Amino acid sequence: MDSDVHEAFEALRKLGLSRYEALAYLHLLISGGANPKSVCDTTGIP
Repeated sequence: MDSDVHEAFEALRKLGLSRYEALAYLHLLISGGANPKSVCDTTGIP
């Protein structure tokens, strides 16, 4: 994980997002949007 992305992930976790919520949110920001299957496949969210 890139250091900027890792910092953003940690900030989102401190705000109360779950691990999966933070991963999904960051993936959507970085990708510009994606369907649910793509988010799960890319992030490893079950």
